[in-house]
Amino acid sequence: VVVHTDPNHFVRRNNIRTTYGSRELFLPIEIRVIFLLGRVKTLQLQNDILRENSQYGDIIQGDFIDAYHNLTSKVKYVVKTDDDAIFDMWRFLKLVHANNLYVSETIYGIINSKGIIFRGGKWAVDATFLKGQEYYPFKFCIGFVLVYSSDVIPALYRASYVEPFLWLDDVYVTGMLRTAANITKIIQNEGNLKLVPESKIGLPCLQLNGDKCPYLAVGVRESTYRQSWMLIKKRNQK
Repeated sequence: VVVHTDPNHFVRRNNIRTTYGSRELFLPIEIRVIFLLGRVKTLQLQNDILRENSQYGDIIQGDFIDAYHNLTSKVKYVVKTDDDAIFDMWRFLKLVHANNLYVSETIYGIINSKGIIFRGGKWAVDATFLKGQEYYPFKFCIGFVLVYSSDVIPALYRASYVEPFLWLDDVYVTGMLRTAANITKIIQNEGNLKLVPESKIGLPCLQLNGDKCPYLAVGVRESTYRQSWMLIKKRNQK
C-alpha cells in the first residue's frame, strides 16, 4: 500500500498503520505500507519525521519540496491511496486476491473518460500543454484509490523517461504514462469494489448497510476515521 501523505499528517499515518496498513492484522498474507512525502521547510518537522521513520521504517522522503504540485520489489498488487481514504483490506483480499483478479497489465480505479483541461484554479495546467484542447485526449483515473497489477509499475516507470512531466499525478501516471506504455486495461470500479471519495456518502453507507455496502474504499476525516474502521471490522466479522 503506497500512501500519498502530507508531512504534517502524523495522526493519519498512525491510523493507517493500525488499520488497513497493519503488518499483523492480515497474516498470513503480507501487507506492507509505504508513505511518500517530500522535503519540508523546518528542521523541527524534519526531525519529527526522522524519529517517526526510525520507529516504523515505512517513510520514503523524496528530494523535492512537498507541495500540492509535486504529488507524483516485486509484489502482486500495489494499492495507492491518499491519506484521507480508508481501505477495506479484508474485502479486497476476499474478492480480488483470492480470485486472482487484475493481475496482468491492469489499473483499477475511478475512470475519468473526458477530463476537462483546467487552465485556471487549483488544477490549472500551462496554456502550452495540449494547446487549444478542451479535454484530455485519453482516459485516466482520479488519484483517490488505485489498484495496480505489479507488472504495470515497471512499464509506467520506463515511460516516465520519455513522456514529458505533468504535475497532476493522476493525469500523468494513469493517463499519459499508461498511454505511452500501451497499457490498455483500465477497469472502472463497480459492484462490491466501488470507491467513493466523499466521506458524507461512505460513512452513512457503512452505518446503514454493513456488508451490503458496496464500497471497497471510502473518504474519511480524522474525526470519523476510527468510527469508519470499526464499521469495516464489524461487516467483516473481525
